[in-house]
Amino acid sequence: MKDILKAIFPQLNDESLLAEISENAVLKDFSRGDVIVDQGTHIRIIPLVTKGEVKIMRREESGAGLYLYSLHRGDICAMSVSCCINRTKTNVMAVADTDTEILMIPSYFMDAWIVKYQIWRAFVFGNYRNKFDELLDSLNSIAFLKLEERLERFLIIRTAKTNGVLKMTHNAIAEELNSTREVISRHLKQMEVAGKIEIKRNEIILKSVREV
Repeated sequence: MKDILKAIFPQLNDESLLAEISENAVLKDFSRGDVIVDQGTHIRIIPLVTKGEVKIMRREESGAGLYLYSLHRGDICAMSVSCCINRTKTNVMAVADTDTEILMIPSYFMDAWIVKYQIWRAFVFGNYRNKFDELLDSLNSIAFLKLEERLERFLIIRTAKTNGVLKMTHNAIAEELNSTREVISRHLKQMEVAGKIEIKRNEIILKSVREV
């Protein structure tokens, strides 16, 4: 466990903290689509992502979903942190977007470790700030960019570390951009005709897209 922590969370370089996490945390695997934390529940665990990707979203009464941000390897869930500190139910849900591995820490350690370990406090609130900035960026895109601009920006960001290849369905893209599959498919087809992308089955290859 310590080796995993040191490799993925090098900023948590306190042997006492690493020992406490190792003693109390559990590694758990989730398959794509699994609900890790459900909306409207009390947070019992603090999830640290060690592998894969987790989508944080809000589900409305109508059934529509609003994508907020994603967690990746090395992230802690900002919303879970907030709910633990304030002892409130979560108003979002966490869903595994790929096969994912989570380091699950009982939530009652949060308060004690924030007081006891400065590096834990810095890690938690630094990550909280980063995810809040991502959320603001997402809201700004919705408010100020046209859908085609948001789509191009999304493709650039999501393929930055995958050599220009995005393995994702049109429906999944639509969900993250808070649109519909039909609308996203139409815009993607227009981009393909313009020579900006190549569309394959559940895969999009970026060819010539300028960052918005």
